[in-house]
Amino acid sequence: MSSDEELMDCTPPEIRQAADAAAHGLAWCKKKTYFGEQTRQKKPSTLWAMYSMIQTMLQIEEKTDISKHGKLLAFLKRQNVGFRPKKSNVYSRKNIENFLNKAPNNLLPIKVALIIGVSGACRTDELVKMKMLDVAFFEEKISVEIPDSKTHK
Repeated sequence: MSSDEELMDCTPPEIRQAADAAAHGLAWCKKKTYFGEQTRQKKPSTLWAMYSMIQTMLQIEEKTDISKHGKLLAFLKRQNVGFRPKKSNVYSRKNIENFLNKAPNNLLPIKVALIIGVSGACRTDELVKMKMLDVAFFEEKISVEIPDSKTHK
């Protein structure tokens, strides 16, 4: 299976459908119909992600570069005006210490994951991929092997 076919298999159906529609005539770029409809439902950051996915799909399937459509790019840039992305909550050192010291022991697996995640600077997917076999107990220490990461280091 070629890498193009693999990419097609893992592409979400709605993105593939939009790319297929776009490939059969780029009138949607000029009218901004597809993205115009999406602006009612999605945030600008999502629109940019969708644009990127559709751009990639069109480059692979149709050898078409939609980055040359200035009106579409200008439209997407205008959607960002005044948009404030939602800021995720961040736990302070005191919040983490309180959780580790005061949370009941039935939350021990969560406590351990928190300690490994923070002190080991793990990515989310690395924590998810960890198994009990990755943890070795010795007399005076515990060894935790972090599974392959994105960077394959």
